[in-house]
Amino acid sequence: MIPPPSGRATPPSAPREALRPAEQTGAARRVAEPRTELSARTTGGLSLGTKFALLVAALIALVVLFWGVVISGVMRSAMESAIISKGAETARAIGLYARKLLEGRAPGTAVAHDLAELAFIGGSQRSDLLDVVIRPAQGTPMTMLRTPFAFQPDAGSEAVLGASGVKVLRGTVVSDRGSRRAIRIESPVQGAGGFAGTVWVIIDAQRIEDSLASLWGRMIGAGVVFLLVGVGAMFLLAGRVTRPVNILIEDMERVSRGDYDHQTRATSGDEIGRLAIQFNKMTKALREAREKEKEAERLSHELNAAREIQATLLPAKIPQIAGFDTFPFYRSAKEVGGDYYDFFPVDRERLAVIVADVSGKGIPGSMVMAQTRTLIRMLAPECGSASETLRRTNYLISREIKRGMFVTAFFTILNVRTRELTACSAGHNPMVIFRERTGQCEIVNPNGIALGFDRGPIFDRTLQEATIRLEMGDRIVLYTDGVVEAMNAQHEEYGDERLYKFIAEHARMRSKDFVNALIRDLDAHKGEAEQHDDITIATTRVVPV
Repeated sequence: MIPPPSGRATPPSAPREALRPAEQTGAARRVAEPRTELSARTTGGLSLGTKFALLVAALIALVVLFWGVVISGVMRSAMESAIISKGAETARAIGLYARKLLEGRAPGTAVAHDLAELAFIGGSQRSDLLDVVIRPAQGTPMTMLRTPFAFQPDAGSEAVLGASGVKVLRGTVVSDRGSRRAIRIESPVQGAGGFAGTVWVIIDAQRIEDSLASLWGRMIGAGVVFLLVGVGAMFLLAGRVTRPVNILIEDMERVSRGDYDHQTRATSGDEIGRLAIQFNKMTKALREAREKEKEAERLSHELNAAREIQATLLPAKIPQIAGFDTFPFYRSAKEVGGDYYDFFPVDRERLAVIVADVSGKGIPGSMVMAQTRTLIRMLAPECGSASETLRRTNYLISREIKRGMFVTAFFTILNVRTRELTACSAGHNPMVIFRERTGQCEIVNPNGIALGFDRGPIFDRTLQEATIRLEMGDRIVLYTDGVVEAMNAQHEEYGDERLYKFIAEHARMRSKDFVNALIRDLDAHKGEAEQHDDITIATTRVVPV
């Protein structure tokens, strides 16, 4: 007698992964992630126009400074050269008079008239003349100085002009009125009897500094004007350049908020225009990616639902029947498979065993599988025979199933008391029976077409039912095409003959060990190749009570 099924524990032969919660969708991730604004207002940085303007201002300032240094250096050199040249002429002119003066008077006998005449000569030569000093070889120097001062030469500033013997010293004159830059020119005086003395001409050089200061003032003023004009022009130019960029930023903000249909407009053929074209391509790619994401979410939801449906189709417990060693196995090739197996009692003495393969995958395939399972479980006790159960199942399924979908199945009803087995095939792989008495395999393959192909007449005429009597040690093996069509990397199938040979060699093992050995042999044949179809096996062996 078949014990009633109890519990809902998952059978070790048909392990089912716990349903994992659906992964967080893209929409949920977008809600969780903070939105990043692209505008300069949110980042707090300077705009491109301001950066360009500051850069231009810095360049203008550097250019003005550079040329100011160059021009002031050139002007200083030119003005000093002019002063020295003029001073040398003045020194030589005074030297002609000083020669007569030094030769005609005894040393140290200079008088006011001579000094006045000397000052008149020097003043007529130079308006910036500070002092003229005649230093005789012997005696007291003669000077035209009105305000006493001291000349302090700069260290290392002494220079000689050509072969004339004229010396030039740069330095500072210091008096009660303050200090000023000056140049002292020393010209030798040659008398009739040889060296008579030296003429010092001290020239005010402060006007060089004043001129340079004035030059710097004019250059700074011009630089400021040029700077203001340049910065203003740069702001205008930067505004024209950055306006398309700002438009692109606004467009990017719209896209970042999810408006993937938004398109920008290329207003030029330069880099920014090409950037706008690439931006439109990017938004198109984002829109397509979003559609694919939605499709992936839909498929993920469908797969999760299909897993839940499929998880409920497999039997929760392997039937433990005295005199029969039963063990099933199921492994899908993809996330959701199209195979299923089932054990359920028809009455107190008979056990139904079915292995089926649904052509469709996903939600449609799971729904058809669930319908088929429900109908067979409901009709089998009422119909009583395997053939009548399949006929009525086909009649109902064919009116509901989607066009192009079908179900192949091998359905058996085993009388556990008499060991009599009735079997029907709805276009499925044959059942293999190993006979302990002969040690050979028998192939049971009654006629029949798949469920759902025909609404009744053809299916009913084609369907046949086989009756087999099992003996001690006999084993029946039901399977789907994923077993014999398992391929290796060279696309070689496992094949029917290899399966029959394996069953004959291992049929006397315990059912669980038999199935595990068969799976290992299938995996060894497949190697690194991908499993391309679901694998389902259900086997029962008659054993002593």
